[in-house]
Amino acid sequence: VFFISIVSALLFYVLFFDHLSNNHFNQFLFFLIPLIWPGIAHGSLDLLIAKKKKLINDVKSTLLFIILYVFLASSIVLVWFFQPNVAILLFLMISIVHFGTSDTKTAQKKIIYLPEVIIRGLIPICVPIYYFSTQINLIFSKLFITDSFYTNLVKLNEIIFFMLIFLIIFLLIFLLMFKRNKEAKMTSLEIITIFLCFVYFEPLISFCLYFCFMHSLRHLIDEKKNLGLSNKQLVLQTLPITSVTIFAMIFCYFFISFDDDYFKFLPILFISLASLTVPHMLMVSWSKSTYRKN
Repeated sequence: VFFISIVSALLFYVLFFDHLSNNHFNQFLFFLIPLIWPGIAHGSLDLLIAKKKKLINDVKSTLLFIILYVFLASSIVLVWFFQPNVAILLFLMISIVHFGTSDTKTAQKKIIYLPEVIIRGLIPICVPIYYFSTQINLIFSKLFITDSFYTNLVKLNEIIFFMLIFLIIFLLIFLLMFKRNKEAKMTSLEIITIFLCFVYFEPLISFCLYFCFMHSLRHLIDEKKNLGLSNKQLVLQTLPITSVTIFAMIFCYFFISFDDDYFKFLPILFISLASLTVPHMLMVSWSKSTYRKN
């Protein structure tokens, strides 16, 4: 699905290049539906996962879970408005851990697990900053990030990027020379595809492709299996919380004032995703650890 989405996006990007290139608003509209489902929807199963794992079992525990979840998300939003540099650094670090651990299918006991986690976590963050520094700077400026902080981030990213390249080469050589099985070939192909996606497409496009059609869709498929849901049940279970999240974002869009109304969808989108990522990552990490024990 991820590969098909890349090919489809490439076709649309070529056909509508003048409308999509360097136009974040049109890019956002282009991915609006997949950003809602499966994008935002992939975190809407957290309540159901908590019930499945007996973390909540009555009204009182359910309310407590929701309050803690909202409190963590709201804390990130508050930090972002008062200390945006700290918030973006925290978000990037959390995203690296979350993307890496969530999308790695290799067993933890295998020697390649940690390198694969680091590679999968770093690619969506480091590659866009390295190849599209100017565009990322524009996006970060709309997220209230200072120029001096971004300059230091770019310098640090250059070092991390070359470490990433070394790790990718090491992992691919190891997989293709010493493993030579179907799983190794698929892992190698997947990592190469993700890397090229972030190299070729502009940051917002590549992020939406990866976030919607790789990360979010994979999580939904995994939880569909773990929770024993049918396709219809999966969709229905994601609708309530996804709808609440969308209405909250719409409320922010129309009732919160930003300096630049044209670009205000960017802070709303990324700050919302960042705030939801923290409790979602904690929930996913905890549930996966229990799955492994079982």
